[in-house]
Amino acid sequence: MKEKLFISVRDDGVGTRLLSLLNAMYLADKFYDIKNMRFFWNDEIVLFNNYYINNNSRQFENCDIIGQSVGKVESIFNSNFIKKHYLENKYLYNTNMAYSNKYSYPNYTVDLLKIGFNKTYTFLLDQILNNKYIYIHHHNLSLQFYGIESNDRYKNKLKEMWAYIDFIPCLKQQILNANQKSSSLDKFIVIHIRSGDIIYNYSNARKFNLEGIYHATPLELAAAIMAKNKYDNIVIVGDDLTSTLMLKDMFNSNRIFHISDFRDNGLSNLELLIFDLIFMSNSSKIYGTHSALVILSSILGKNKIFQNSYSVFNEQYQYQYFKKYNTFFLQAHNSQKAFSLFHMYLLSSKNKDPYDVSIKYLKQALVYDLDNDKYRIHILHILLQNGKLDIVERYLKIILYYRKDIFLSTLFSVSWSGYVYLNIFSSFLDYSQKIYKIKYLYPNIFYIVNEVIKLNLFAVFLIKQHLSYKLGKRIMETKSILDIIKLPLDLKNIIDFHKKNQSISVGTKIEDCLDYNEALKFKEHLSYKLGKVLINAHRNWYKGGYIKLIFDIIKLKKEFQRKNKK
Repeated sequence: MKEKLFISVRDDGVGTRLLSLLNAMYLADKFYDIKNMRFFWNDEIVLFNNYYINNNSRQFENCDIIGQSVGKVESIFNSNFIKKHYLENKYLYNTNMAYSNKYSYPNYTVDLLKIGFNKTYTFLLDQILNNKYIYIHHHNLSLQFYGIESNDRYKNKLKEMWAYIDFIPCLKQQILNANQKSSSLDKFIVIHIRSGDIIYNYSNARKFNLEGIYHATPLELAAAIMAKNKYDNIVIVGDDLTSTLMLKDMFNSNRIFHISDFRDNGLSNLELLIFDLIFMSNSSKIYGTHSALVILSSILGKNKIFQNSYSVFNEQYQYQYFKKYNTFFLQAHNSQKAFSLFHMYLLSSKNKDPYDVSIKYLKQALVYDLDNDKYRIHILHILLQNGKLDIVERYLKIILYYRKDIFLSTLFSVSWSGYVYLNIFSSFLDYSQKIYKIKYLYPNIFYIVNEVIKLNLFAVFLIKQHLSYKLGKRIMETKSILDIIKLPLDLKNIIDFHKKNQSISVGTKIEDCLDYNEALKFKEHLSYKLGKVLINAHRNWYKGGYIKLIFDIIKLKKEFQRKNKK
């Protein structure tokens, strides 16, 4: 294999694509030659079908929002750069492929995202030596592959690679403008506020549970950080121009600037992105999230200090600041208000408010974003956690009657991390085991339980449905004389109920479930094995099964004690 290509394969935002491009240059230069770097370029963002909407417009419901900056490859790179490094994506790869088991890669291809994280440099070297095409993403390679390079040296190398990228003249001009304009301002910090498709109701991405929640920044948190740094020069940067200008006006300080104070008028989305990127890189400190634009600007800057906005205050203080500043943004777009209220719900729960206080925030969020079933799902979740099954049943009945398909589509939505409401599925499953007559008294809860089971994600749950586990668990709970007296009747009731009320969906295979290996461990638990020997004793009672049961229990106890000593 004489030819070896290091290919940047991202097709989401421009910031992410540029990070991926720098990584491809870095690896090509480190192992072969920078001439071996290639990149794919999709004209549009490709992310999870209809969940991320390509919003190019600057106007959305009276809000000025900078949409996506992606365009044709000729709109960003010089023709010579394209000729040397652009590669036609003839296999139609997109950034979701690494998460798909159905996608077939070209021969001798390794996808660095597919192989995962916490790998060694030796492992990476082996992959590069044995493959022809190296698909490269935007992640920090010094953290993904331990030993490849120190984090500082790695980032310095990326900064060197940046100078190699040949942009078209209008973007070079914005780089020059940003350097000049930022130098006219004394030492300054940047507060970067990501909004866009994570918050606004033109995109279904806002329904993705907690995914993206800490990628965007609520206005209240930005206000608290600004107040904390009131003696510094502050430049506010963000894609939601209307909301960020509201922040500037709120403080009315000659130390607070908006990025639009420095930009020329009439710039394209792409020109704005490049200007903001370079301007931010010249700040002394950046507050932001792990937005690609923030990460890239911190790499390009000199000794840049980056602090995640969510790490500035602990959760107790965050909650206080949300309540303090929330009323300042009553004129913000409804999507912004709903986003902030969801954060207040999360903080309310973490600060151990009564559950009805937490639910109040979710209900208020629904007023501002009625189509967002995320808030309904979390209302159900918190009610389940507090044992309010009758209310859950009534609420689910209404939801499934009026918006069943839309609701289920959100509940079972999938992104790069898998099912986004995976943590909430467990709340429904827990109650299917605790309530004997769930199928009859709570048919709507039971319906959701069965829909969850069909996903083949919860082998541990299915193991707990086995009669062996149920019987063994009851035996293990025997602690007193009264428990012993009640035991025979309880075991009979468990057997009778098990025969009449099996909640496992037909066709569910434990071995296909996500947590199959963990489920196998449950079969080795003493409780499971106790139940199994009890069932065998009952089946063979006429052969002296119950006499043998005594010896089997003694044997199990000895095995269990021996394993615990190891």
